[in-house]
Amino acid sequence: MVTVKNPQFTPFEELSEIPNESLLPALDHSNCDETQLTDIQKSWRKNGLVILERFLPNNLIEKYSQLRSKFPHSDGWSCPTPYMYYKEIRDICLYPPLMETMKSLIGDEMGLHLNLTGWVSTTRDWHQDDYLNPPFVNSWYAAVWMALDDIHPDSGPFEYVPGSHR
Repeated sequence: MVTVKNPQFTPFEELSEIPNESLLPALDHSNCDETQLTDIQKSWRKNGLVILERFLPNNLIEKYSQLRSKFPHSDGWSCPTPYMYYKEIRDICLYPPLMETMKSLIGDEMGLHLNLTGWVSTTRDWHQDDYLNPPFVNSWYAAVWMALDDIHPDSGPFEYVPGSHR
């Protein structure tokens, strides 16, 4: 029997580089003892995602909303790093319980690198964020999406494929 490769299909193994497990966070190790994990850690390990509903206190959201209302630009801030200039953004992005949760998932202190506050796009297709990172990052990375208001299904809500982080 002869196997013919489909020239329009490349196997995943040929596209990806799997780093040595010693370079990955503990929750990404194949021998991770799942009996010792919290529900949040189990969700992260299995799905690559954690949903924390009503996680942020209303006062942080209100302070951010007040600040945001002072800027008429519908497409966001005029600089790519507004968190450097506005405490209200840092207070949300670096909210101590969020940082504690991130540390429990990644295994190390996390920092704020980029925020897309107010970024508007109608053309963002399916993608993985990890390809944007240099190779040495090896999953020592997490993206946080915060809906500060109700999101109507027709507006293009956040969608994900469970387990696609592996």
